[in-house]
Amino acid sequence: YSRFAFVGNINGVFSLKNDPIGNRAGKTQYDSSPSKLYNSLNREWMRAGGGINLQVTDSWRLDFRGFVTMSGQSTDDANIYFVNLIYRQNEKSIEQKEYEKYKEYSLEAKVTKISGKKIFIVIDAGQVQGVFKGMHFYFYRTDSASVNDLLARAYAHEVSASKSILKIEKYYYKNKFIQEGDTVRGGLLEH
Repeated sequence: YSRFAFVGNINGVFSLKNDPIGNRAGKTQYDSSPSKLYNSLNREWMRAGGGINLQVTDSWRLDFRGFVTMSGQSTDDANIYFVNLIYRQNEKSIEQKEYEKYKEYSLEAKVTKISGKKIFIVIDAGQVQGVFKGMHFYFYRTDSASVNDLLARAYAHEVSASKSILKIEKYYYKNKFIQEGDTVRGGLLEH
């Protein structure tokens, strides 16, 4: 349905039966609480549940859920009910759209040199590889710590046969700057 959906599931916790046996009931001798959820031995349970998702607007949704405890050990025989109010951001930012398209470039190169103010960047691709003046590029960090983080956007300022100078239009992070060896991709393919 376009405005609501039915949801059903079964979930649970299964014990490996490895809790210490020291105290047979699993509770301290001073614990007189009526609940079996805490200080208990080899805890496990299985619950069946269902609910309805109701879309109020394009961004807001109400979820109604209920669960019934079907079986268990060291747990309360309880029914659980709850309501969730969920907000979802539908529109993607320009940065998110550009980030998602990183696999659709016709050209990939590496950064070889960076100016002192980190505005002009030299890459190891030029006219031979298909770079032309004004072509747009996107810089990515592809090391083991951060895989394919979108760093910046630039355009080709000067182009020679085998290298190009790019001018940065925008940095996406205030504390992450381009380094030698970073990946640059250009020639974004349109659908």
